[in-house]
Amino acid sequence: MHVAIDQLSDGARERVRKHSKMLFGNQDTLLVAVAVARSSTGSVNATEIGWQVRLQANRVRAQLIAFVELGYMEDGQMRDRTRWFVRRGSGFWAMCEQIFSEAAGESR
Repeated sequence: MHVAIDQLSDGARERVRKHSKMLFGNQDTLLVAVAVARSSTGSVNATEIGWQVRLQANRVRAQLIAFVELGYMEDGQMRDRTRWFVRRGSGFWAMCEQIFSEAAGESR
């Protein structure tokens, strides 16, 4: 069982953000990727993920758009004035889960 992103201690959250910055060049990428990976439906929007990871929707949206550009997600349809993104199958998501677990101290 893994720790919920919104239940990370401040120290664990900072370790995750540091790993993200060093690996991806952005401190938000890893948190957003793990939230997407853990989505039961694979269909997400920036506001929903923002609540989970405690980030502003515009910062989350930037990561989701980057995932689309890299081919890890599809830019879904607008529904109820909300832009949805759909996760594609890829080893990227499992890799992010593993890095997150290590950075958060879950597998130390």
